[in-house]
Amino acid sequence: MGPKIELKNVCLIPTGFEEATLVDQSCTIESGEIVVLMGGSGCGKTTFLRALARLLKPTQGVVCITDQGRQIKEDICDFVGFMYQDPISGIFPWKHVRQNLEFPRRLRDSNAYLKDWGDDWLKRLGLPKSAEKHPTGLSGGERKRLLFGMVLSYEPTLLLLDEPFTGLDFDLAAKLWQELFEYHWISKATVVMVTHSVREAAVLADRVMILDETAVFNGPAIRADGFRRPARATDKMAVRLEDEDVIKYQKSIQQELNRLLLHMPHMPGEAHAKT
Repeated sequence: MGPKIELKNVCLIPTGFEEATLVDQSCTIESGEIVVLMGGSGCGKTTFLRALARLLKPTQGVVCITDQGRQIKEDICDFVGFMYQDPISGIFPWKHVRQNLEFPRRLRDSNAYLKDWGDDWLKRLGLPKSAEKHPTGLSGGERKRLLFGMVLSYEPTLLLLDEPFTGLDFDLAAKLWQELFEYHWISKATVVMVTHSVREAAVLADRVMILDETAVFNGPAIRADGFRRPARATDKMAVRLEDEDVIKYQKSIQQELNRLLLHMPHMPGEAHAKT
């Protein structure tokens, strides 16, 4: 079961200009919940994820992580899996694809026999012909799929995903959505994911949280109400995509994003580039 996360009046002002600033953020993410973060470019979504991973330390307030009743105080938590937006980050350039995929698994069990396991995951990721390639020989989409597999192979109970499916064609992205669902079903992990795709959010999320910029001088604020989606279908992804509740949920998210559009002038579109 995944940990519970609570942000209490968190203020985070990173050095440099590549990060957004979070000001006075408070929210709760329940154990085992799938939460999707949305909002305009630069509103603080990646900063939010890094704060949860404790890669960035709040200048004010606290990020409380509670796992099975115990408050986690360590700076580095071995149950966290973080997928960076940049597919190069987290991949070892000197290892070929199979070695990269197996490496997180070996951190859990150094003596594990992984040949059959690796063959299965290479097929699931659509990379069976790339097993002996090094990352420099992969396309951007292939590297993204590899990194997604690496993060899941570590078996984290807190999964932090920064635009994990951006740049993948729809059919391939939908297959990976299914992999995420199946992993979540088995592990009951807590998942926090960033996306700009309304359809993706509607299909995957138990709850959508939108970062907006209505408080100009206070930075972006998390809308505490969010949208809680109806009970998910247990059918395969093709059925789930046509689920009436999913379609209604997608419309609700889009309406709220449209309402906030004046505050999010750089909101990307829905297109998935083929790769």
